[in-house]
Amino acid sequence: MLKRILDILISATALVLLSPVYAYIAYQVKKNLGTPVLFRQTRPGRYGKPFQMVKFRTMKDAWDENGHPLPDSERLTPFGQMLRASSLDELPELWNVLKGEMSLVGPRPLLMEYLPLYSEQQAKRHLVRPGITGHAQVNGRNAIGWAQKFELDTWYVENRSLWLDLQILLKTVHKVIARADIHSAGEATMSKFTGNEPDAVYAVYGAAGCGRSLMPVARACLAQTDPYARLYFIDDSLTGEAEINDHKALNYNDFLSLPHTQKHVLIAIANSRIRAAIAEKLQLDGIRLWSVIADEALLMDDVEIGAGAAISPFVTIGSNVKIGRAFHANLYSYAEHDCVIGDYVTFAPGVQCNGNVRIGDHAYIGAAAVIKQGTPDQPLLIGEGAVIGMGAVVTKNVAPGITVAGNPARPLTQTQTNKA
Repeated sequence: MLKRILDILISATALVLLSPVYAYIAYQVKKNLGTPVLFRQTRPGRYGKPFQMVKFRTMKDAWDENGHPLPDSERLTPFGQMLRASSLDELPELWNVLKGEMSLVGPRPLLMEYLPLYSEQQAKRHLVRPGITGHAQVNGRNAIGWAQKFELDTWYVENRSLWLDLQILLKTVHKVIARADIHSAGEATMSKFTGNEPDAVYAVYGAAGCGRSLMPVARACLAQTDPYARLYFIDDSLTGEAEINDHKALNYNDFLSLPHTQKHVLIAIANSRIRAAIAEKLQLDGIRLWSVIADEALLMDDVEIGAGAAISPFVTIGSNVKIGRAFHANLYSYAEHDCVIGDYVTFAPGVQCNGNVRIGDHAYIGAAAVIKQGTPDQPLLIGEGAVIGMGAVVTKNVAPGITVAGNPARPLTQTQTNKA
């Protein structure tokens, strides 16, 4: 009862005090996105009872040639991203709080279509009113997977108190100011929940040095997103089941024959051409490329990473970097702001790729290599299939297929290349 009284008092006061802010945001939404200004959608409330949740609109209307809405990443405008990053789009939900459909703190209201997909434990999140913020929002928000998000929600339901609500509200203020955990890596919005996938199985393709180095990272990622799923090595040299570093290992055909309906694979092969061939094989067999990003890696704002990436510990990806499929970034490497990196590119340990660099598909950047910063109007170019030698300092464009080494980096002769 006291929680509900506080919800009414705080939401009513905020609606009055923030009315000039509401008016200004509404004007800006109409100016940037047109009408309607508000986004309304039916969401499940307490005990799953439907209600109309209201937010400020952040996406433009856009459809493909078949009349289907374009992906969120293509409809979400820079203005909409700003609203979401600052959580200003959530302000109209105070009206839902005042009406008793929501609370200031509680599990976030998701989609109606998710209701039949929850496990019995996950469904407990609907024993309380949904919230504008919640325990999951201050402990990862969109940067964590669904399984962990639901665990945090049900923990809140089982341990809720006014003191806990106050802690969550204070942490929310900090998160909003820091604009933390707004996106999933490589995605504009949180990916869709499709169920708990009890039949999902995962594998690291390759059990040589690259694969064995990435397996601990893959295992840690899976513990957060799908802790009950099985994780294998795939090693094509095997003729039967084996064990490598306490993980079962199979050849590809045996993995393919597993009865699981969902299969996800991280390709841990250093050779980019082999990675590409395996990726094509996986696609033909209906297997999803799996991206693995170490907890110790740092991804800054508006980073886009294609499927199948392997991001090792202590890697840094700067703001507004765009990366293609099956990118490998080894320990302590970094790509600074506004870089564009193609498909199947490899960074060896300690690579220093400074801002405004364009790297073509299948390029290999050797250990401790340094790439000079370009400019927005004249980025430094590394051509497709180029090889940057260990410790090289690249100060000029590198043509496609060329191998360079030294400080400053220069093309190797054919004799030097053969010796290398």
